[in-house]
Amino acid sequence: YTLEGFQAEYQKALDYYQPLGMDETAYRQVFFYDQLLRQKVYDQITQDVPHEQEMVWARHILVADKATAELVRNLLAVGQDFGQLAAEYSTDSGTKEKGGDLGWFPRGKMVAPFEEAAFSLAIGEISQPVESAFGWHIIQVLGHEVRPLTSEEYNQAREERFQAWLNEQRAGARIVIHDYWPDLVPSHPTLQEALDNLSSKP
Repeated sequence: YTLEGFQAEYQKALDYYQPLGMDETAYRQVFFYDQLLRQKVYDQITQDVPHEQEMVWARHILVADKATAELVRNLLAVGQDFGQLAAEYSTDSGTKEKGGDLGWFPRGKMVAPFEEAAFSLAIGEISQPVESAFGWHIIQVLGHEVRPLTSEEYNQAREERFQAWLNEQRAGARIVIHDYWPDLVPSHPTLQEALDNLSSKP
């Protein structure tokens, strides 16, 4: 965000509000107070966003039904190779030729049932069949790590936290529409006239 870009946006907003009776001094007070308040709220909501994240490395075999999932799980239990079974049975075209390998991923990237199972397994452990919206999974965990977030990842995590909070507030907001606003708008409206008229309403 450049200084020139800020100045252009500032002037654009000022040009919008001046015809409503707001001079530049009043606009600056409103503008900078709003920015300061938003930053304080943002900092408060995102203060506990962690600087690190838990990661898991897993592979899976995805099948269409529980019976096939149980068959695959039983074959693994007697020592058959996970990668070979993934190539033979998995319906996940993106991973079946790689032995079902999903690589490393953090929380929040997989559907809830899959994530819960993957993060609860010990290294080398194979899950029982896990159902998700995609079908039935057999999951094996290959690694667990806690990694520090990059600056970009941390800022993104803060933004996601703030947007989630903001959406919750909007969803719970009570909006009241007063039908007397048209009476307050003169042929050449000013902000002060509208506010004076509004304050005189019972």
